[in-house]
Amino acid sequence: MRRCLDLAREASARGETGVGALLVRDSSVIAEAGEATRGQIDPSAHAEVQAIRIACRQEQSTDLSGCTLYTTVEPCVLCGYVIRRTGIARVVYGVAAGQAGAVTSQYAILSDSNLDGWPPIPEITHGVLADECQDVLKRREAVVLSWSGGKDSSLALAKLRGDPRYRVVALLTSITRGYDRVSIHGVRRELAEAQAIAAGLPLIEVALDPQSSNEAYEAAFRNALARIRADYPSVRKIAFGDLFLADVREYREKLVSASDFGALFPLWGRDTRQLAEEFIAAGFSATVVCVDTTQLSADFAGRTFDTKFLGALPAGVDPCGERGEFHTFVSSAPVFANPIAVRCGELVLRDDRFMFCDLLADD
Repeated sequence: MRRCLDLAREASARGETGVGALLVRDSSVIAEAGEATRGQIDPSAHAEVQAIRIACRQEQSTDLSGCTLYTTVEPCVLCGYVIRRTGIARVVYGVAAGQAGAVTSQYAILSDSNLDGWPPIPEITHGVLADECQDVLKRREAVVLSWSGGKDSSLALAKLRGDPRYRVVALLTSITRGYDRVSIHGVRRELAEAQAIAAGLPLIEVALDPQSSNEAYEAAFRNALARIRADYPSVRKIAFGDLFLADVREYREKLVSASDFGALFPLWGRDTRQLAEEFIAAGFSATVVCVDTTQLSADFAGRTFDTKFLGALPAGVDPCGERGEFHTFVSSAPVFANPIAVRCGELVLRDDRFMFCDLLADD
């Protein structure tokens, strides 16, 4: 099916519908094709029909019994007719085709056993790599989102989920060994995991040692990107929740491009006051978990991120903490299936600078 996805992407790049298909006999591919109705000015040049035509010519026969057809989309009625007449034994597809599907519609020719004199109905397997097949069909791009667990990454997730061009497939977060906490934010691992579960997404970890050098961080990040490449081969971009710091953006772009990924910044350029107010108005709930006391008073740690908090910020402090003035943990959000119950534990000052609020799961 991975090869079918490649064929589907190639077809989509040519301006065709994003469908790819191939035929296998005795574990060997004997024919493959992508959709070609526009290029060939032929309404019957569907990927499945194209692959079957190639196979019949190669086999010098219209008997394809014993073959398996793989296709990214459920064959339509037209393709279903050709599949049945050539006796293909098994059909494997990713996503349903809707009203014209030869399996799931009222015209289910691939499962109709009342056609006298026709070859047997094929075995059907569906839902294989369905999300990725749907991505190609809808020209939707799979992305991994860099995840701190704070308001900006949560807003980035909401923005991406509301954009039909993208599908977030996983979250990527940095965890500091020993402390077993989200790096910089100081949030316990189990709370980050609870966020990922609530978001319905897997959590990929960048494992860091305490006091990691930048070189060590980059090496760990590249290792995580290699795992993404292996586990999510359709992902070509990493999304970040950065807002306006150009040097940070440039650094991230260089970091991911070294591993042949692109960078995506769905919130870039937004007015941070407006963004903070939208966050509150949309029903997100967050707690301030870290304060840089060189930029903001330590007593802001542990506060709820709300309109009162915004009104108390001194002049010069960014409403979203974009310059590192403070960091948050989101416990409830429209992008979560359920809220995460937390309570504030002790306040801890580290490095004579950073005041952390130790959030605990409130069971």
